[in-house]
Amino acid sequence: MENKKSFGVIGLVVLCLAVSALFGVAYAAFTKDLTISGSATVSSSKWDVRFSSIVKNTSITTSGLTITNVPTIDTAGSTTIGGWSVAFTEPGQKAAFDVTVKNYGDFDAKYNGGTDLTNIAPICSVAGDKTHADAIKVCNNISIELKKGDNTLTTSNASVIPASTHGTETYTLIVSYNKTADDETGSSLPTSTVDVEISTITLTYQQQI
Repeated sequence: MENKKSFGVIGLVVLCLAVSALFGVAYAAFTKDLTISGSATVSSSKWDVRFSSIVKNTSITTSGLTITNVPTIDTAGSTTIGGWSVAFTEPGQKAAFDVTVKNYGDFDAKYNGGTDLTNIAPICSVAGDKTHADAIKVCNNISIELKKGDNTLTTSNASVIPASTHGTETYTLIVSYNKTADDETGSSLPTSTVDVEISTITLTYQQQI
């Protein structure tokens, strides 16, 4: 009887030790899992693609053309060109600006479209009168282009702007008062200065993977 009691006590002790050992291994393994991030580091990263400058392109802009409101850019954090206006006096005149986009962030970026320039409706007026015949005539023949070099900027010919060197890409924005067949005869030439206002234009960029 005494032997059975002693065996029972010993068995209980062994069982307790086994359970204790089991939980000790589990705890050690769990602690190891928790501490694997102890030496890990996470670097901060950011997306920051925006305009850095805008200047008049004197080689394209018609000499003597009056730019009544110079286009503005938001250098604080966007790729938006603010509204601007030009005073056109005759067909064939152009106003152009070179806009530079810079990648200040940590991800390579590429142009991914933006405002559909063919859908921009310029606001034309003569001394504030939007119903003036010359204003309507000019507005019907205004075109807006965004070019890279000699070609219209598209998502296919856009370059990747690298983050590693905080690279840049420069495009040319052009607004033109186009000639028509009637202009050659002089029958449709405006007799007044027409102020043409261009609304805000946005360029869209995406991370290049």
